[in-house]
Amino acid sequence: MSRIPRIYVDAGLESGSEIILPEAARHHLITVLRLKPGQSLVLFNGRGSFETRGEILSIGKKQAVVQITQRYHCERESLLHSELVQAISAGERMDYTLQKCVELGVSSIQLLYSQRSQRPLGETQLIKKLRHWQGVITHAAEQSGRCMLPDLHPPVTLEAYVKKQSEPNTLRLALAPHATTTLRNIKPIDTPRVAFFVGPEGGFTDQELAQMRSQNIDTVQLGPRILRTETAGVALLSWLQIEYGDGDAPTLS
Repeated sequence: MSRIPRIYVDAGLESGSEIILPEAARHHLITVLRLKPGQSLVLFNGRGSFETRGEILSIGKKQAVVQITQRYHCERESLLHSELVQAISAGERMDYTLQKCVELGVSSIQLLYSQRSQRPLGETQLIKKLRHWQGVITHAAEQSGRCMLPDLHPPVTLEAYVKKQSEPNTLRLALAPHATTTLRNIKPIDTPRVAFFVGPEGGFTDQELAQMRSQNIDTVQLGPRILRTETAGVALLSWLQIEYGDGDAPTLS
């Protein structure tokens, strides 16, 4: 049995309603999936713990129309509320980080300007980048079965972010290859909230790490090997999910 395609749409999804799919989704259905009227889709809008089953009414060169036939609850979000605080890295590295962290269940993503990250982007370039990164997040949510889209926050400086008041009982961790604390040594958390900081290709500077420690952010290392920026956050989030989030989660419904 083939897998039913799953599509994100920014629209209300009420049972019995008809939805005109976005152009990108229409093009994907025709050129990649080669779907035809009468075939089924799964649609979600990223706003709540539900998704819908739909049937293609028509699909052509200008538009595709889908009727919502069923709306049902889905609970696939992690028990852990996790925020990735990621220093902006270059090109495909950034895409990989966002894609895999979304697949692993990250709740929100805060982009960060650090001393070794890319320089602050101009307004036009930033808008273009944010649109691209939002697309990466959306496609990862489609593929992984998530019904909620993680929030993507525009980049801020490290100084601005570390001074921001965090939620009570939030564990805040910064990855640093030469830290003396390992994951086994971090203190357990009473409430499942964590923010984890990942540096760019060159890592955080000593000055930045000292600044984070002064704001009660624990520096931690993942082991004796130095990981790339696109690997480090994914590895840490995998451990956090097993320890605090998805360890007792039900299987995909």
